[in-house]
Formats: sequence, C-alpha cells, structure tokens
Amino acid sequence: MRNQRRTRAKKPQAPEKEDVQEKKKYKLVLQIIVISMIMLVAIFIGNTIRKFYIFNTYMAVTNEYSTKDNYKKILIQYEEDEVGFAVMGYKKGDKTLVKMYSEDNTKTISYYDKKKQESITKVEVGKDKVAFVKQEDEAPVLVSSVAYIESFTEISAWQNFLLALHSKIVSETYKGKECYKITAYGDLEQWVDKETGLIVRQSGGYYQYKDGTMKRLYHEYNYQFGIVTDEDIKKPDLTGYKIQE
Repeated sequence: MRNQRRTRAKKPQAPEKEDVQEKKKYKLVLQIIVISMIMLVAIFIGNTIRKFYIFNTYMAVTNEYSTKDNYKKILIQYEEDEVGFAVMGYKKGDKTLVKMYSEDNTKTISYYDKKKQESITKVEVGKDKVAFVKQEDEAPVLVSSVAYIESFTEISAWQNFLLALHSKIVSETYKGKECYKITAYGDLEQWVDKETGLIVRQSGGYYQYKDGTMKRLYHEYNYQFGIVTDEDIKKPDLTGYKIQE
C-alpha cells in the first residue's frame, strides 16, 4: 500500500509589522486632516461673526453722526504721492461753506444756505475772479462733499452678513489712530477709526494722466465737531469778482 501523505492546512499568517504601521499612519493622517478641517471651519465662522459684529457696531455710528449739524471737515484727495486737491468745509445748521484748493492753484469757495436756497460759488484762477450766484433747492456738489459724514451706510442684517463673508478686516495704526483696515468690493479699502467709527482714509479706483499713467486714488478725512461759529460760515464777499447768475 502506498503511504498516503497528509496535507496540513496552513494557518493564516499574522499581519506584518509594516502593514500595521502603515494603517496607523493612515489613521493618524486622516485624524489630522479632519481636525484641521474642523479648525479651519471654526476659524472661518468665528472670523465672520467678528466682522459681522464690527460692521453692526459701527453702523450704529451712522445714525449718531448723521444728525450732527456743527462740524469742520477736511478732505484731501491724492494720487499715491501727489496731492490732487484739498477741501476744508464748515457746516452749522442750514449753512455750509467750503474752500477748495487744487494743484493748479485754483481756489474755489462755495457757500450754501439751505433755508434760503441760496448758492454762491466763487472761483479764483490767478487774476481771474468769477462768482456764480444762484437760487437752488439742492446743494452744489462741492458743498455736498462736506455735508456728508464718511461712515458706514446703514444696511440690513442680511447685507451686513454678506459683507462680512466677502471682506477682510485687520487692525492697523494710521497717523496715530488705531483703525480697522477693511478690504471689500474688489479693490476698495477703508480705514475706520476704532474709537469713533468714522472713515479716516479710503482708497479705491485710479486716476489716469494725459500720458496714460495710472495712479491709485486716496482720500483722507478729518473731523472736528461742535467748533463752527457764525464767522466761519458767513456769506462770501464778492468784491472784485465778475458775477454770473
């Protein structure tokens, strides 16, 4: 008789150490990715809530300053390192007086009495002096630039939330003032005084020179409230000016 050979079933082999280590590494990497994603989402939500709170807080400033009717406002526009013009305005009650000085040495003074609907604008270029006297129910553009307080426009909570989603806010010191630098709507940048909530600097758009050179536009704002006197807003003297009606 033949000897029958017995075949023994092979026992399952235990996973090698390398396989175990690979699985541990995979789990660790997966955990790190999940935790990182959770942290990023938490940071994004927290930052959005922070921006929403900042916008919501400073929009209350709009209501506070929109009722102010006694202040001095200085507005300076410049293209990077070149000053375009400077405006100094005074407002008290229904009367507003604005002085503008341009880089071409043009001096303009504009006066508006809302109650009387009286508008006076006098322009001085070298020896040429011209004055425009009109009855208008709306303030001239130059006067309007001073009659407006640069602060946040009041919007709905939903619009505020969308603004928070698409904007960037960082803290920055500008000319000794602690500000929030807000970047939103493309290239628009605003520096908001943390103490007052007023916009002290704004950048957006470009000015094109005749030679085609493009330079970024900047505006600076400065306010003083409750200091304007009747002397500051008295009707301009038109002596020596050619009057046009």
